[in-house]
Parts: sequence; C-alpha cells; structure tokens
Amino acid sequence: MRQAGLRLAEGYPIDFQDLVARFTLDSATEFLFGKDVHSQSAGLAYPDPPSPLSKTNSSVFENHPSNKFVKALMGGQNVVTFRSRMGGLWPLSEIWGDNVAPFRRDLDQFVEPLIQDAINRKQGKGDLAERGTLLDCLVDQTTGERLSVLSSSSYFTSMNRQRNNQG
Repeated sequence: MRQAGLRLAEGYPIDFQDLVARFTLDSATEFLFGKDVHSQSAGLAYPDPPSPLSKTNSSVFENHPSNKFVKALMGGQNVVTFRSRMGGLWPLSEIWGDNVAPFRRDLDQFVEPLIQDAINRKQGKGDLAERGTLLDCLVDQTTGERLSVLSSSSYFTSMNRQRNNQG
C-alpha cells in the first residue's frame, strides 16, 4: 500500500489489479515454496500508452527477477491454454519445438534451488525451522528417484489439466 501511496503522490494512477496480483503471487510462493518472488519489491508499473499519463518503466522494474518469473508463468499458461483449445491436434502446432520449454527454463531457475533446499532439509542438511511448506510435504511423500519428479510437477499438472479438459 505504501507503493500505491507513493505512486498516487507522483500524480499517476495505479493498476489495482496488478498490485493485488503481486501480493497474491508473493503470498502463494511463500506458502508453496517457503520463499516468495518479492514481486512487490519491483515497484508498480506506470500507465502504458495511449494513456496521456504514460511513462516508460525503469530498467530496474523491467528486469526485476519477479517480472521474469511472472512473464514465464503467464507465457506457459497461455501455451497450455492454446494446447487445450487445439485438443488432440496441439502436437502438430509444436512439430519444430516445445513452446513451453523457454518459459519452463525461466520458472526452473526459480523453482529448482527451492526443490533442492527442500530435499536437503529432508535429508537433514538444511534448516529444519523452514519446514512446513507444501513443497516440504511433497518432498516428504517421495523417495529416491521420485524426488526428481517434483521438478517436473508443474508440467505434469498442466498436462493432466489438458487431458481432463479434452474428456
């Protein structure tokens, strides 16, 4: 809310939906992974053209890691939604490559270290005080080779949703 007040004091409107989405994203990633993406620390976007109040966002805002995470998450969701609309023919639209892969790489940069930390905590190598996230519960329920499956959970979840939507 402080950021909203500062932006309003500058004389610019705020995108309330963006503000709430950032709060939700930080809360959700904290609950799920034990670490939030700090999307609120990126600041708030200025209005885009054609608004008469449009202003270019700073490079700090544009290159903030949370914005990279959000863009990858949204991009992956858009591809999966397109796949769902294509039905069983979606593989034909990706003959030359997996359209989710570039988004997945960006998401993995955030998620993989968190998964490794959760595995280390399970094996007694990490800070046990941090336990209690959904990710910790998933790690506790898996053993051996199945731990590597956790790193692919978002992909498999989206594929399962796609199959359910086709039926």
